[in-house]
Amino acid sequence: MFQLTDNDLRSLRSQIATANFSMRRAMPYAFTEQGVAMLSSVLNEEIQQILTYLKKLFTAPPPPPRNLIGFKT
Repeated sequence: MFQLTDNDLRSLRSQIATANFSMRRAMPYAFTEQGVAMLSSVLNEEIQQILTYLKKLFTAPPPPPRNLIGFKT
């Protein structure tokens, strides 16, 4: 990831017709192609972990009803 220069930003604005925000506080950042690939792999791993957790959560047997927990015969 790297920070764009003012020249880079002007060039991008002319190429993709972005809005001109005159009240910009700091120069924006951009990702390299390799950075995007790395971020994608990290996010895919985290999403996979979340989906695995949800699968376990929803396929686990339900707890016994509360009214039967202290029931004596």
